[in-house]
Amino acid sequence: MVVEDNQTGITKYKIGLASFLIGSSYLNNIDIVNIAKSNLIDFANKMNATTFMAVLDENMVTYIYKYESENSIITTANVGTRKSLHCAALGKAMLAYKSEVEINKLIEELAEVRQRGYAKDDRENTLQQIAVAAPLFDHEGHVVAAISCVGFYESSIDLDDLGLLIKDVGKQISYKLGYNPQ
Repeated sequence: MVVEDNQTGITKYKIGLASFLIGSSYLNNIDIVNIAKSNLIDFANKMNATTFMAVLDENMVTYIYKYESENSIITTANVGTRKSLHCAALGKAMLAYKSEVEINKLIEELAEVRQRGYAKDDRENTLQQIAVAAPLFDHEGHVVAAISCVGFYESSIDLDDLGLLIKDVGKQISYKLGYNPQ
């Protein structure tokens, strides 16, 4: 789990390969990733972008899947990355479907995200990146994760058009998870 690093003459400790293997086996056993993977790959390739899936973990967005299309930008987020909820489109998409008590304790634009069905990140983390995200619902109608599409900012890109597309992909995956809006 932990290994010694003596290369600099000072003993340091770092996470070992066993930690990675345990983490990887966890990700491989999450059915939601396997269910959503083909939709996320298809969407990323169609948009020449990067797609992600994340879950909420102790009020942080934790990325559990990433796919970069051949022509996408290189993003700094990787599987295992954690971000604050309020400045990630993924976080907003999941927060928008929390209970009313939880929502009242939290921040900005969540009612609008819930109404639209997708969240937007218009260069809130970096000046070069935009993102849209949509929630994934399980068979009981609970949000279990979210997916996103990230790309370079271009004035010609309409985030609402892109948001409707990611919302549709989210619905397709949710239906595979047994979600029925009725």
